[in-house]
Parts: sequence; C-alpha cells; structure tokens
Amino acid sequence: MSWHVLPVHASKVSRVEGFCSIFLQLIFFTKEQVDKSAMTNWQQARSYQLHIVVDRDARIAVGKLGLNVFPRGLYIYTGSAERNMETRVMRHLSQSKKLRWHIDYLLNHEAVRIAFVEVFPDPECELNKSVDGVVLVPRFGASDCRENCGSHLKYLGRIGRD
Repeated sequence: MSWHVLPVHASKVSRVEGFCSIFLQLIFFTKEQVDKSAMTNWQQARSYQLHIVVDRDARIAVGKLGLNVFPRGLYIYTGSAERNMETRVMRHLSQSKKLRWHIDYLLNHEAVRIAFVEVFPDPECELNKSVDGVVLVPRFGASDCRENCGSHLKYLGRIGRD
C-alpha cells in the first residue's frame, strides 16, 4: 500500500481521451485533500512509481538503449532513491533537466505526461515485480538491477479511441 499520492497539475494530462480521462480525474487530489501527515513519509520511502501517459505513439531515443517505440497508453515506472526521495520525484516532474537516466529521455518527449506519483516503503524491485504489465524496452531503468527485473518500465495498455 502506498503512503502518499502526489498530485500533478491537470494540464499535464489534458490530452488523455475517453475512459482514461475519467479515471485520471478520479485519482487527482488538491493539496488541501492530501493528508498532511503523509508528507513525513518521504523520509521513510524507499521507492516510487510514476504513472505515465503517452498521448500518441512515439519513437524516442533513450540514451544507450537507442531508438525505441512507445505505443500510446499507460505506463508505470518504478524507481528508488537512497536519500532525498522528494528531490528525486520533483526532478522527474521538472520540465527542464539534464538527461541523465532512461526515464529522463522518455519524460522529455512532448507526448509524455506524468499522471500521478506514489511513494512506497517497499524495495524498488519487489514493487516493480508486483506490477502486471508488458516490458517493451528491456533494461529500461534497470541497468544496475540485481533482481533480474528485466525493466523498471511496464506498459499497461492503450488508452483513448483507436
């Protein structure tokens, strides 16, 4: 179970169509609605998940992984931070940053948006393995993975109208 859902400004996912936009509207929270006590859990968090929307099929060069195709749809990226979890998550939400990690290349594309973020006390790989989804880009976010996850980015399926 997650401790905290970090709201993301609705304009970042305004192009999501159909049923998914209804789903995303249901999971958004205003700052006033977020339990203030949950904020203290940033210090105990070990991992996080970015819930990502890709608005349209995209071809994206991802560092050393090269050019990859990301179909329109929903994705979950699982990451961790040994310290400064809040800083790491806020970096992912930032529009301007040096492209350093695989996830930076994906998030830098104009068709890609973070819908919401969750933080967890669970280890990164354990959390990642609990996500049902398809690995489209082997080794994405898992270059140093010791648990043989294959990828820390999972594709959950298409959204909107075909």
